[in-house]
Amino acid sequence: MQTMITYQSQTPSFIKYSYQPTHAHLIQFDTWNTSMAKESNEPCVSKQTFYEHLDTLKSKQLTKQSQIILFVEDAFFDKVKAFLKYEAENQLGIQSEEVKLTKWETNTITRKKWAYSDDSRKNKREVVPKRKLYEVLSLAHSRTAHRGRQITSKWINDNYSEVNVKVIAIFVGLCPIHAEQQSVKSRIKLVDNPIQSPTFLSLVEIDLMDFRNCACDCINNHKWAMNITDHHTKYVHVSPLTDKSTDEVLRAFNNYCYTYGFPKKILTDNGKEFKN
Repeated sequence: MQTMITYQSQTPSFIKYSYQPTHAHLIQFDTWNTSMAKESNEPCVSKQTFYEHLDTLKSKQLTKQSQIILFVEDAFFDKVKAFLKYEAENQLGIQSEEVKLTKWETNTITRKKWAYSDDSRKNKREVVPKRKLYEVLSLAHSRTAHRGRQITSKWINDNYSEVNVKVIAIFVGLCPIHAEQQSVKSRIKLVDNPIQSPTFLSLVEIDLMDFRNCACDCINNHKWAMNITDHHTKYVHVSPLTDKSTDEVLRAFNNYCYTYGFPKKILTDNGKEFKN
């Protein structure tokens, strides 16, 4: 697939470096989303603090001299931008100063599928150099309501490229608003041995429902109901009771057993009507 290069005039009014599924396009940030930036609120993270943490993380990398590991270096970004602009203008017959790259730099452009473009199609993602990481992350974190790394990362990946997940984690970790939003850990004890019900009638649960405040039109004036649930099929059987005595509960349960069969295990709340 050939790279699509679009110009608004003979000399492009701006340069874009962005990414799409088949090709990446470099976009100059001189006109970067000014309308979107105006919508964002005050930054939640200090720019100086963010870049200090970013440089510290970069210094710990084994390939700390690389120009694309962790983030795209500004000098490399500008050089590639100039080269791709030269290539695009050369194809259109526009004379400009030649820009030469090393073999590694050329292979990097080919591998990452970066291409020059100045159109504004929606199916592209802009490549972000180091100097614009803070602005992009501030916008993304604000747009996602200061949520966590995964949600912020998804928004960024839908609109931009070359933003490392470790860089996103640094920014999110420095956000005080996100720290306040972190949910309290659940104190509910995890179930180590869940109750198993592999077949019908392997386990049934019995509970009583109070209907004393509900008028009953029956002759026997039922005031309670016994709810029997099979855990395997989730089938529910309800039997009306005149009271919750042991004899009345046993009678209703016998009717259930003679109708569907006898369960292997019975689960109750240990009420006195079940203990006797």
